[in-house]
Order: sequence, then structure tokens, then C-alpha cells
Amino acid sequence: MSTVWERSGMTGKAASVSARTELGMPDLSVVVVSYNTRDLTRRCLQSVQDHAAGIATERILVDNASADGSADMVRREFPDVRLIANADNRGFAAANNQAFEIARGRYLLLLNPDTEVLEGTLEKVFAFAQRNPAAGVVGCRVRYPDGTQQSTFFRFLRLSTVIVNLFVPNRWMRKSEGLGRSRYVGADLDTTQDVEVVAGCFMLVPRAAIDQVGGMDEGYFMYGEEADWCYRMRRAGWSALYYPDATILHHGGQSARQRPGPMLRAMARP
Repeated sequence: MSTVWERSGMTGKAASVSARTELGMPDLSVVVVSYNTRDLTRRCLQSVQDHAAGIATERILVDNASADGSADMVRREFPDVRLIANADNRGFAAANNQAFEIARGRYLLLLNPDTEVLEGTLEKVFAFAQRNPAAGVVGCRVRYPDGTQQSTFFRFLRLSTVIVNLFVPNRWMRKSEGLGRSRYVGADLDTTQDVEVVAGCFMLVPRAAIDQVGGMDEGYFMYGEEADWCYRMRRAGWSALYYPDATILHHGGQSARQRPGPMLRAMARP
């Protein structure tokens, strides 16, 4: 599986130099990929703006040809956001790769447009990442608006997982430690821990890891790309960590539910 930088022959230090310069490099590049989520995207970008005190931050919005005026809203209300307005829907992986190529931050935060950053989250997770330089991906605690916690870390796909998914309803898997092993059912959600896959709604990644491993595999339109990326990170010697002391809100599935057929096929793809 190739990545955008691998296909273009840009890897390692060459990709790093082409994407940014050391002069004026911010601490954090927050990357948001949107598709017809204008009002939620507004709240997401505003939450980052409101809660980035003490961290030199740039925001990058890649809009995948939204028909709801998302790009115009960003131009009008957030003129400091670096906007890439695609003419067609390129998918989650390809859109993130576009942002990686222009991002200047020492760390990049992939953030879904239907999330909201809470006070203290960016400072906490940024400090945690710096204390753990071997972490290629850091995820945080994610709550739905009603306060319940979302499952946001998983294991790599295995044959046993495929078999269980075929025959066992999700509602059973979520309650059984044996059947739900792929979802870390029974794990202590209040403890920092090494995990295999961090969900793509919030992924803090050091630029050095992206320079080494490359961008996301664009063969994945949506779903599966974060698992592939985490797998490549681990093979390259980076870890993935779940850090519960930082929290975001996640409304969940707002882009996917607009095209349920294609999204279900993407989720089912091995």
C-alpha cells in the first residue's frame, strides 16, 4: 500500500523540508476534514481557537466539496484558518494528506469536524506527547454530548475478529470481554495505556513520525485508514497511546450518515 509521499518519491527528510521550514514553525497544526458539516465545523474551529492558550497553533481545514457553504463559512468567519477547498470529495485519507503537505507544526492533531475541544485538552495532550517522545499517535478520552464515553481504541484486524464480526451482534460484543477483545472491552478507561489503534476523530501525531512513515494510505476512502496508519507506525517503532486525562466531545458519524450506503461498504472492507 502506497502513500501520497511514497508515490511522489518524497520520504523522510525530503518530505519534511518540502512541507515546512523550521523558521516560524508552530507547536501544533490542527487538521480538520469536513464534508457538509458547516455548523458543527464552526463549533469545532471555534473550540480550538478558544482553548489553545499557551500553544502556538495553526488550523487547517480541508473541505471535501461540501454543498452546505462550509468553505465560504470558513473564509468569512475564520480568515486565519488555512483552507483547502476541494472540487470533489477526495475522502478522509487523501484530504488529510493534503493538509500534511502544508502543515508547519511540530505536532499535527487530526480532529473530526463534529468534535469540540474542551478547556485544557490541547495543553494536556501536547505536554503528554512531549513527555512520551516514542508515541507516534496519542488519543484522548472522547465523550458523546450526553456524557457517555465513546470507545476510541481498538486492536488490529485479525481472522478471529472477522469471524466474530460476521456472527456476533455489536451489542453483544460491547458487553463481553471475550467477544469484545478487539474493542478492548473491560479495559480501564481511566488509565493511560499502550493500544494498537487510536480512532481517527482525535489523533495527535509528531511530525517526525509522519516524515518517517508517510501519510495515510489513499486506498482507504473512509474507515480503516487509521488502523493501517497505526500499524505502519508500530512497525516503524512508534507506539500508540490512550491518554484519558484530556477530553473532547464527539457528536459522531455526522458526515458518514449523509451517505450511509458507501460508508457501510467502507466499514466492511477488510
